[in-house]
Amino acid sequence: MKKMLNIIVILGMVLFFVVPSFASNKYDCIVKNPGWNRMIQKFDTHLAPNRMYVNYLNCLVNKNDLNLLINGNNLNKDKRTFISENRKDFLKYLHTIIVIHVLSKLDPSPNDTQYIYITGVINDPRAQAATNGSEYEQEKMFFREWPLYATWENWRVDGYLSSVIDEQIDLIYNAYK
Repeated sequence: MKKMLNIIVILGMVLFFVVPSFASNKYDCIVKNPGWNRMIQKFDTHLAPNRMYVNYLNCLVNKNDLNLLINGNNLNKDKRTFISENRKDFLKYLHTIIVIHVLSKLDPSPNDTQYIYITGVINDPRAQAATNGSEYEQEKMFFREWPLYATWENWRVDGYLSSVIDEQIDLIYNAYK
């Protein structure tokens, strides 16, 4: 009986020490870096309280988009594993990067009303007044004049999101390794 207990304890210790080494990958150094934590804190303190920004950012990239990338074959296995293990923080990181590098450079700079209006149009197509195909196309042309809507359309092009995420993971890996 004592011998059986020793075997179980030894197997448990082996599993405890071996499994984490198989689960880790080269991108885990990103999460351990203080710069990563500063980006996450920046999101939590400056962006998260403002629901208007977060709603629009979720239109650009959200948890479902990340799940599709994880389950797809657009990224290599290590990157998919990194995203799946750090999904919540990686989404915060992406949102912060979008605000810094995309939204801050829009000209003219959008105001709060435009964020609310465009997010409503994107999330609820019934908010548009079009009754037929030609009116719908006219409305799309009208909305494309708004930088927020044009940005959203660019992010919805096939393959764009996966290429941005692939590039961002490479950038932060090279910066933090």
